[in-house]
Amino acid sequence: MRIPYGLDRLPRTTDANDPRLPGAVVGADKLRLNSEPLPQDAVTLTSTDHATRIETIRRWLGGLCGDYNPNRQRFIDAYFRSIITHLNAYGDELIERLGQYDGLFLPQDWLWSALRPLPRAWLPADGKLLACDFAFWDGEHPIAVELTAQETERTHALRAAGVEVQCIASGMLDRDILGALPDGFRWFWRGEDLPSSPFRRPFPDLPA
Repeated sequence: MRIPYGLDRLPRTTDANDPRLPGAVVGADKLRLNSEPLPQDAVTLTSTDHATRIETIRRWLGGLCGDYNPNRQRFIDAYFRSIITHLNAYGDELIERLGQYDGLFLPQDWLWSALRPLPRAWLPADGKLLACDFAFWDGEHPIAVELTAQETERTHALRAAGVEVQCIASGMLDRDILGALPDGFRWFWRGEDLPSSPFRRPFPDLPA
């Protein structure tokens, strides 16, 4: 399945597989921050330290949120802040898991295994595309996040199509938002063998 994202409106074609639409291809694996390399045109900062790379991907995702809903940017900031807090809380367990690698990896490297938010996403459902503030893919089905304190026409339409919807009010965006999301958002690092980074170059297409 392909999930278009980064769009407030769709062009005349509403086919999710239209290559003109930015989109993420999802399947049996969870869509994580490191599922695919970060686009090279998004890598504007040259430093390779962890904090700078977090800022790079945060800016990239923030740029996909659009100009007219500041709460989307606040969600991105809250999401990364909550992930970092969570990893710090479980640092001892993560250090133990990585002990055999003699310091090659650090607990904070697991951040890149977190589920990847798709801002301004359009979820294929019932033969049409339904908009949501953010979409995530947990390896089996999409999860829509709507930044609202109450049910709306969009949440009703998403739920009616069988999409799991999580509503997050603006007042929650200054807190640890992982508690408002399903368990998989917190324990994203469990079951992962090793951390890996999205800051890698994609393999070029080989000639046929």
